[in-house]
Amino acid sequence: MPNATAEDLAKALDSVLHELRSPISVAQGYVRLLLENRLTDATERQHALRRSLEELERIAALCTSLSDYMYGNNRSFECAPYHASELVEALRADCDEQDLTLIVHPEVLQRTIHFLPLPLACSSLLAVLRASLRNAPALRRVIRVATLGPDLVITSGDSALHDRLMTATDRAEFNPWTGGMGLQVPLAVKCLAHAGLRLWTLPTDNVGVGMAIPLRPE
Repeated sequence: MPNATAEDLAKALDSVLHELRSPISVAQGYVRLLLENRLTDATERQHALRRSLEELERIAALCTSLSDYMYGNNRSFECAPYHASELVEALRADCDEQDLTLIVHPEVLQRTIHFLPLPLACSSLLAVLRASLRNAPALRRVIRVATLGPDLVITSGDSALHDRLMTATDRAEFNPWTGGMGLQVPLAVKCLAHAGLRLWTLPTDNVGVGMAIPLRPE
């Protein structure tokens, strides 16, 4: 964290520890119940294992976000070119897991990305997209990917944000999207901001986020 004071670092460390304690405590509790054979029903054991895995995945995601944030502070976001289809496949796998609908314009699959390395793009983008749809009703749990000039445009939510972002001449009409609760999403937002990306939402709507990712560094 460049130019951070000792107080800033202490606050950041406290936030990290707070975010880690909760999932660790939950996972410990379920593992302890399993080890002590206090869950005799097969359904209860499955639930305990599933919840433990979810909490461990939450810890892994937080560690990835921290790593990405450090990456973003210290390295260039230019990268070896990769096909946009690789990013789309990562999004598709996550959408299947999260019960989201993915709509991809065919043009996207023909493009190559020279900016925002794939691991960084996947972890940070997925954290942001998931958070933006956390409280969305079923019909709005949609992610759209399209191209607009030199940019890859990704939006979540219903079609209104996507349509306006694709046609807007002045993006000042949108509100900045800053993320949700917890530490992982703010870190992902900061990481993308370090890459020069801006996240937007509609002025009257907190569901959904839009972003334009340059296919090549400026």
